[in-house]
Amino acid sequence: MDQFLVKVAQLGGKVIEVLLDTGATVEDALMAAGVEDFEKAETKINKRPVRLEDEVFADELVVIVPKIEGGL
Repeated sequence: MDQFLVKVAQLGGKVIEVLLDTGATVEDALMAAGVEDFEKAETKINKRPVRLEDEVFADELVVIVPKIEGGL
C-alpha cells in the first residue's frame, strides 16, 4: 500500500506532517497528528469544509478550526 504525507494544522498551533496510507480519511489524519476533541471543531482542506470520513490526498493541508460558542 502506498503512503503519502499530509500536513495537519490547528488554528494558533503548529503544523504537523503525518504519513498516511492511501485511502486515509480526515479522521485518520487528525488521529495520526494527535489532535484531541476534533469532533467539536470545523475541519477544512484547502479552505473548504470537509467531513471526518472524507478522503485525504498527498500534500493537502488539513486545518482544524475550533467552533466558537456563546456570545453576547
